[in-house]
Amino acid sequence: SVGFRLTRYNNSVFLGPGSSSVVDSAAFESPSETPFSLELKGQILMDDQTKVYEFLCTFNHTSFAFLWIQGHLVCQDHNAYESNTGNTDNPLFAMQGWYPFRLKVMYNGSLSSSSSSSSSLSSLSLPRSSTIPLIQGLIRWNVSGEVSDIPSTHIAHELPPLESRRSNLQKSLAQGWGSWLSSNLLAITRLPESSTVELDLCSISLDTCLGPIFIQNKDWSPQAKVRVGPYTSDHSYVQLYVGMVNTTLNVSIEYSYTQQQQQQQQQQQQQQRQQQSNAVSWLDIRISPIPADCGGNCSDFFLGVSGRFAWYHSGHVSVSESSIGFKPSGLPLETLSVRNSNPGEVSKRSGDGSRLEVAFDKGVVCLSTSPELDDDGTAVQKRIDERKQQTAAEAASSTKELRGEDEEVLRALRAATMWHLISTPVEEGPILPVSRPWDHTHHPKHVDWKYSLFEWDNFFAAYIASKAGLIEYSISNLIQIVKCKTAAGFVPNTCGGGSKSQDRTEPPVGAMILEKIIHDHGGFKQGGEWAWVGSLLIDDLIEWNNWFMTNRVDPSRSLVSLGSYNIERELNFGQGNEENSMQSARFESGLDNSPMYDGDFYNKTTHQMEAYDVGFSALVAAESLAIGRMLDALDRKDEAPQFYWRAGNLSSGIQEHLWDHERQVFANRFINNDSFCEAITPTSFYPLMVPGLASEAQVNSIIHHWLFNNSRFCISPSGDFKGNTDECYWGLPSVSADDPSYPALGYWRGYVWGPMAQLTYWSLQVASNNGTNPVASQARMALAAQMRELMMSQWKRNRHICENYNPHRTADTSDGDCTGDQFYIWGALTGLLSLEEGDSQQ
Repeated sequence: SVGFRLTRYNNSVFLGPGSSSVVDSAAFESPSETPFSLELKGQILMDDQTKVYEFLCTFNHTSFAFLWIQGHLVCQDHNAYESNTGNTDNPLFAMQGWYPFRLKVMYNGSLSSSSSSSSSLSSLSLPRSSTIPLIQGLIRWNVSGEVSDIPSTHIAHELPPLESRRSNLQKSLAQGWGSWLSSNLLAITRLPESSTVELDLCSISLDTCLGPIFIQNKDWSPQAKVRVGPYTSDHSYVQLYVGMVNTTLNVSIEYSYTQQQQQQQQQQQQQQRQQQSNAVSWLDIRISPIPADCGGNCSDFFLGVSGRFAWYHSGHVSVSESSIGFKPSGLPLETLSVRNSNPGEVSKRSGDGSRLEVAFDKGVVCLSTSPELDDDGTAVQKRIDERKQQTAAEAASSTKELRGEDEEVLRALRAATMWHLISTPVEEGPILPVSRPWDHTHHPKHVDWKYSLFEWDNFFAAYIASKAGLIEYSISNLIQIVKCKTAAGFVPNTCGGGSKSQDRTEPPVGAMILEKIIHDHGGFKQGGEWAWVGSLLIDDLIEWNNWFMTNRVDPSRSLVSLGSYNIERELNFGQGNEENSMQSARFESGLDNSPMYDGDFYNKTTHQMEAYDVGFSALVAAESLAIGRMLDALDRKDEAPQFYWRAGNLSSGIQEHLWDHERQVFANRFINNDSFCEAITPTSFYPLMVPGLASEAQVNSIIHHWLFNNSRFCISPSGDFKGNTDECYWGLPSVSADDPSYPALGYWRGYVWGPMAQLTYWSLQVASNNGTNPVASQARMALAAQMRELMMSQWKRNRHICENYNPHRTADTSDGDCTGDQFYIWGALTGLLSLEEGDSQQ
């Protein structure tokens, strides 16, 4: 039937079955001052072969409102982010067909827009309502140059089956207590209610508190020293250690989420998780000074505990003498109480009594939402200890078949994934931003709305999560980065909150990673558990590949040149201030300051560098092959040959034009004078990723002359660092160690990077040709061994997963620590190679 499916909830967090109906006019009644939330779902028909559709949306008296068409955020109410020229995907390029439509609206009882209407009539008006309602969404589109309403015949009330399956999965994952907010590791938030407990560590003598903390960088939390511990996939046990700089305070912070209802089958778990927030469950928290006497100075320190509701959601927080009550609008009260053994002083402070402050002078502090009367904290500590032991046993069981240090590598991968996992209403499911403090949204109005997604960073985050046994989070993150695709058809360099880099993409790895994840988890055959994700995302990846062929590939040589061109801004209807410049094109490389791109050889007329890029050309070829294989597996065999043909053309172009016979290496080549780029980076190994591109003689030569050369990429043939200098010890620097730019180091000018290691490993894996090339096989094993030792050197010493690593043996130029952010998820790729190598040996 025609119309949208409208579901309204008597709370602000979209919780419960709600009241559902099919509406053709999208009108609904709501109390004028009662918080509520609603979802409008269905499909709309784009009825022309190719058209630019502009959606004109007006939202009044909303706390937040987001409208997605085919995953594109085309409208929002600008309460989360400042108003600007419009969302970057509106207008929307669309082909003929039915497109998924999702609208989420939340009203928290406080007027968040300029309208002063007090009408009790609420409507999403199609066509325009003659009244001025409390909530009014005017969603209209541009047809034949004129603004008109969406015809009712162009509306269907059900999401497509794959989109419905996606929605069910992602909604089921955003449940329970956890570190869901990107803005503070010591904020514990319950989803979907958004109840948030914020912990703070304070010194009386210094008259200071740590405030929000991060692990990523000293600049983000200069007073805090953080060391992460385990974080289980179901949030049932979490631990980290936090110290205050220049004091004797160091504490272990543990929390356990006890859920009383258990299910064993995944489908049952998903169904239950959507309804279990009102089931019997509670949060236990334990903060333990180390040592127990705080170095003889516990009386100088106290714990601050405050409560709030995240993302503008509605509720009331009450603070009593020893507890904090959370009452989400329309939902039951939940109370967090101090359950201290020999409690120290507990008080309401901060002037307005907005938080509890608990002294550490008596030692361990316990808090719980359990209704049990256990004032001395014994039951809290028992539950946490039991869950801690169970977590250790489960970890040991899941790693028992791993060899040597690979057991610890897997623990590091899981920690890297879970400590980056966040949620936000502006994304349709949990995501894995590679660094929690980073933000690329458009002027967020509150810290809760800050986050950032990066193209290849987030694809690799999905891959790491899948290898860590966290497949559901992997899939959710993977879907969100693909659906971040711009209206022009490519996955952008960055995106967040509707803002996207409209002029450039980054290294294309999405199809390869999607194929690998599905292959590792049941494959594409009928009954494969995650094969449906391939069907959901394949057309988006095809569109991205098509965009490359049209906008970045020179058809005369079948090679890629990097570029920067914001077509929406050129047409005067899109946002974005990216320049048509050399630096923007460098950003597209993902290697922002690589010596390969020193100088200015950017053509502002063609919007591209005047150089052929060996790494990108190989990656587009490998992506084309992955798309072709997935089309075959998804029984769309008639479409696959086009992508095999593309891969073949790109391979021929690389072989014919980018092999430097004199230096025995693949290299970038300048267009204006036909000379090869002097700088050689690990991207020169990427052509080996494409089967049959390089001859066996070329493979062996590039390995011997470059990879095994201890003055260049410093991988010892046995993976034991033998012969390496202290200045190029760990191996695979981001530029050859004999390049003039290497000694000074700096970012992509010599540091060691996880994504380069992963792509080089895949290249050697293909070049090994199932073990028939012993040189490539040896190189692959050696690379995996050295990269594992590199990651473990920082993980064991600091519990850090580095954005990038110092190639020097002692990391002497970075105080023995990471050279970039100290906790950045893709740094775990360096250790992941060892797990892949173990898989290949089985």
